Amino acid sequence: MAHYSINNIDREFDSLQDLITSTPERDLPIFISKTVLKDSYDVLIVGGGIAGLYAAYKILKSKKDANEKIQILILEQSKRTGGRLDTDLFIMNDNVLKEEEGGMRFTFEDMPQLLNLLVELGLTDDIVPFPMHLDDNNRMFYRGKTFSRRESKHNNYKIWRDLYELKNGEKGINPTEIIPKYVYTKIINSTHDDQVFADENTVARQVLDRLNTAHKKYLSGAAYDKTIVLSQKEIQAIYGDHAESTTKHIEVSAPGIWQFFRLAFKWKGIGLNKWTLWALLADMGYSNECIQMMAKVSGFNGTYFSTMNAGEAFQLLMEFPTEPDFKSLRYGFSQLTNVLIDRISELNTDHC
Repeated sequence: MAHYSINNIDREFDSLQDLITSTPERDLPIFISKTVLKDSYDVLIVGGGIAGLYAAYKILKSKKDANEKIQILILEQSKRTGGRLDTDLFIMNDNVLKEEEGGMRFTFEDMPQLLNLLVELGLTDDIVPFPMHLDDNNRMFYRGKTFSRRESKHNNYKIWRDLYELKNGEKGINPTEIIPKYVYTKIINSTHDDQVFADENTVARQVLDRLNTAHKKYLSGAAYDKTIVLSQKEIQAIYGDHAESTTKHIEVSAPGIWQFFRLAFKWKGIGLNKWTLWALLADMGYSNECIQMMAKVSGFNGTYFSTMNAGEAFQLLMEFPTEPDFKSLRYGFSQLTNVLIDRISELNTDHC
């Protein structure tokens, strides 16, 4: 499969010139190569990523609306703009395929500012679906093997046994289900081989049940208690030596519930906010091979490989929607940075 430079793709394929109005991943030099540095500027922006470009655009636009002039200089260390928005385009069977090496998708529910920007820049016609979890259309690539989600389920998830050196108890399981169905449940129910810790989360689990019940009422539109008030006995049972510094009011919201989970629940007497996820899984008996598999499949490597605490990691991994309604841009997320550059050029005749 041929891989073409982003900046040359419309020249290589003349039929695509009318379709690709703003080719992704524009090299920075073609934007500032003719810039002659001045002795001073009104504004200096360090970084030509999406944040820097957006800041320059908003400043220039506000000054134009006020009929004022301003000189802006953008400094970028690399030879490309966009920062984490980094799109490569491929041609396969005369179709344009995009590969995102950074930010790749968005949702309108949580990103209203982005939607407003796309409307403002005239990119709404280029918003396209970003399908997730399609059994046949999305392909995975692990350790030299490529396969679809449907194929990964064949023969009781045999592909994972072939690719990773799993223990017997780790085989025949969908890797995406290990955290929610096994690990989370094990913590909630205080399932230990060591009976010393068998009841360590009993009171916390009872409070969590109350929080979840109230939150379900909120989601359904029914009347609900906005906070759960812990008794002194509950506080002492859950937090022990730290009881005096602990609030007795727990907010009935997703953030409030997850905060309670990571501060109140323990594994072997140690709070989840003191464990890293990798260390927790290893202590539970999962092999390094299995943990690596889980990390790769999750798409959130940082939850496994960083020093993020296990409680935060659970929230990131388990709050990710099972059927998300994601969107993307027709020619990749770098299309957004390109259009911003075009607008900045129009607003600033000196090319910041």
